[in-house]
Parts: sequence; structure tokens; C-alpha cells
Amino acid sequence: MIHKTAIVSEFAKMGSNVKVGAYAIIEEGVEVGDNCVLESHSILRRGTVLGNGVKVDSFAVIGGNPQDIHFDTNALTGVKIGDRTIIREGVTVHRATKTITEIGSDCMLMAFSHIAHDCSVSDHVIMANNALLGGHVHVGPYCFLGGGALVHQFTWIGEGVMFGGGAAVSSDVPPFTIVVEVNATIGLNLIGMKRRGFSTEVISDIKHCYHNVYDNGNSLKANAIHCLETDLAKTPQGLAFLKFFERDNKKGYIQKRQKNKEE
Repeated sequence: MIHKTAIVSEFAKMGSNVKVGAYAIIEEGVEVGDNCVLESHSILRRGTVLGNGVKVDSFAVIGGNPQDIHFDTNALTGVKIGDRTIIREGVTVHRATKTITEIGSDCMLMAFSHIAHDCSVSDHVIMANNALLGGHVHVGPYCFLGGGALVHQFTWIGEGVMFGGGAAVSSDVPPFTIVVEVNATIGLNLIGMKRRGFSTEVISDIKHCYHNVYDNGNSLKANAIHCLETDLAKTPQGLAFLKFFERDNKKGYIQKRQKNKEE
């Protein structure tokens, strides 16, 4: 299952039924789970750990050094990728500066997307072509980042968020919202919630919480705290939306987009 031109370190740990394509490189200290597929010209740098059933396509580089001029290349850091995640052509995932860069299970990173050092990407996240995460970004579960989406370093993205193509954020993004343009939301990701099987009660509760936070004037954080103090949320998902604003936040939150008169 290992092509004769592939370079696999004798100090790499390989699971069972692993396929390694032509000219692939697997460095020492790499751990590859069972039933993984590493296509031709894919590269796994030292410190990379793959779960079971991971697929890495051609010219992807996993575990490369972070783009940090102060990084000590001797640091024992790495990348951990969960089960069944798919990594397509040309994707780059950089190892952490301190511990690990982590990607969950059942994710899909489409061609030429990038995950920088020290990021934490949860399960069931999809990043479309050329979507880019800066360092130290957290992405919650079931998020979708459209093509060319940009996320600034240290940004926190809640559960179930959908980014439109080319959208960019440097502020935190509350759960279940839709991101457009720059640091703007146009409402809730209703289609995503319905596809996940959220009940009418849950969706109505999230809507109620969203409108009380975004349509009441004052600061978003102050509105959310008031909603928490008055027990506005009636479901765990509504509560999660409100509690997102309790985080120690220095970047602020995305704002509701103002419609143009033509709209």
C-alpha cells in the first residue's frame, strides 16, 4: 500500500490498511491512523497525528512550521486531525507555536484552504476553496466557511455559523449566524439549523434570543447579559447563543448589516 517512490520515516507510526501515493513524504514522529489515504505528493511533517480514515490529497502540507518570525523550530509542537476528515489539494495546516493545532472529525477542507498555527477547528466544519484562518482562531462545530472567507487571528466563531463567499471577520461571531461582507451578519443560519434537525421550538427560541440581542439598542454584550439575567432562553441552544457573549472579549462582535435604500 506504500508506493515505492514515497519517503516514509522508519520512526513514523503507520496504522493498518494505509495507502501512501507516489512521492508522498511522511517524516519521523508522524502518527497515521487506520484506513488513511495519503495521495501522491502529500506531505506530513513531524508532529502530525492523523485519526482513522483521514484522506489527504496531493500537494497538501500538514504540520509545516508556523509563519511566526519568533517561532523556535526546535519546539515539540504539532497538528492533530480527527477521524474521517478530508483534506483536499494544496491545503496547508501549520503546527502550533506552543502545543497543537487541532482539527476535529468529519471535517472537509477544500482545495487551497489554510489553517494557521494554534487554531482549534471543531467537528463537522467545512471550509470551501481558499478559505483562510489566521493564528489562534477557534471554529465551533457545524460551521461552513464559503470560498475565500477570511478570519483574523484570535477570532472566536460559534457553532453553526455560515460564511458567505469572500466574507471576512476580525470580530467574534455568535453561534448560528450568517456572516457577509466585513464583520456583518444578515441574520440566522436557518437552513443549517433545519438540516441538522433542530425543532421548531429550538429555532424559535434562537430567533427570540437573536432579536433581543441585536435589535434592542445598547451593546450586544449588555443585551445578552440582560437576557441571561431574565432567563429569556428556553432551550439549550438559545442559552448557548446568549452565553457566547459572556466570553472575555476584546475584539467585539460582528454587527447587523444595515440595508441600503435600494434594497
